[in-house]
Amino acid sequence: MFDFPFVYLNHGPLDPAAFGKVETAWIAFREPISEAHLAFVARTCPEPISGFFHGDDGLLACESWGAVYNLTVAEGWGRGEHYVTEEAAAAFSAAVERWALEIHQRTPIAFFAGPGTTLAEDSWATWSRRQVGPVVVPWLERYLDTHPDLPQDDPGDAAAALADDAENWPATPMNRDTLSYLFEEFDADGDEGPPEYAQRLETLIVGCDPVRQAWPLRGRLALRHGHRSPGGSSSGLRHRIPSSI
Repeated sequence: MFDFPFVYLNHGPLDPAAFGKVETAWIAFREPISEAHLAFVARTCPEPISGFFHGDDGLLACESWGAVYNLTVAEGWGRGEHYVTEEAAAAFSAAVERWALEIHQRTPIAFFAGPGTTLAEDSWATWSRRQVGPVVVPWLERYLDTHPDLPQDDPGDAAAALADDAENWPATPMNRDTLSYLFEEFDADGDEGPPEYAQRLETLIVGCDPVRQAWPLRGRLALRHGHRSPGGSSSGLRHRIPSSI
């Protein structure tokens, strides 16, 4: 019997060859959290993914600042190289895990989707992947049911809003367009298990991003050639949708 504290997708040492310019981590909380707790999470977020925050009392997306994710990891966790080494990737991975565990001690996590692609799948990652259907899908359904007024996109001038820390601290409000990128973490062929989970995911995706209705389910969930971050940039990572979509 596995005994892990929460679902942790992409757990383990990250693949240095998969580091791109932009990346995002996602945290879903078991219970609604206060603004003070949300501020703590944002304030303690590791620098490479501490740029733009979209969140509310249940969910937080932490995205890198600009197109410097890989360089920030190389400079902060490497030995002076201008690229991400295996050593730097492992050290950064460990820092992200420590951060997630610290958050969990204060505000229990339902699931965490870490940044990037791991070198190999360990037991925590394998167990987590198998929980997408029974744990993550019901959580997302409850989240959308309890947030019926979630806007489709950032209000007004999104670029100006994201740059205004005073106005948006600790996070720009979550919206359906940003949330739609979370679904790109899931693999319809393996993560969800029984077909009903994949169908329920499809319903959630359409509810967040009607534009993607025209794409077959496996086209939306299982293509692994590229990734559009919530901010719109792209990098090559697994379980992601091509930037052309």
